Amino acid sequence: MTIRGESFSTLYLYELNGSVAPQGNITSLAEKDFSIFPKLAPVIRDNNQKPVTVLENGNRLYTIPLTNEEYYKFKNLYVPSGNAGVFEYFFEYKGKYYFYNSPGIH
Repeated sequence: MTIRGESFSTLYLYELNGSVAPQGNITSLAEKDFSIFPKLAPVIRDNNQKPVTVLENGNRLYTIPLTNEEYYKFKNLYVPSGNAGVFEYFFEYKGKYYFYNSPGIH
């Protein structure tokens, strides 16, 4: 049993450095997504969360801790079922792209 607020999982989100649209499963985010899953807002919409690191290629890495409840909510919303073999996903917001894969449980 997980205590509410305890970190159950971590989402690794990479802000891609470049203007070329990546190939793969892309979800375009809208304001409703930030209402439904507000932990995305500081990184993607508000740009007020500092990256954990900036990689050599210029991609910025952000980590978002998830509770048990948030983990399942995120997976249901942004990791589509029926995509067997798909492990890479992308968000798009106002022309910027963010890579993520299905968060693991720790």
